[in-house]
Amino acid sequence: MILAEKTSPLGLTEKDLAADINVSVSWLQHDRASKRLIPFYRIGGHVRYNRARVAEALAQMEEGGGAAS
Repeated sequence: MILAEKTSPLGLTEKDLAADINVSVSWLQHDRASKRLIPFYRIGGHVRYNRARVAEALAQMEEGGGAAS
């Protein structure tokens, strides 16, 4: 996963984030209304995502992989 390099000073839009993490905008909208797995904030009625916080949330959801020795 590579989050987009370009972002507004207010954070990533849902369209930009959806493209970056390969989900649909509607999936993000559903997540905001229910599970809230991906952190977001609202500014003047607009939804924005902080790149670092999204990366942290995705890391917390990681499954599988080899066991540490």
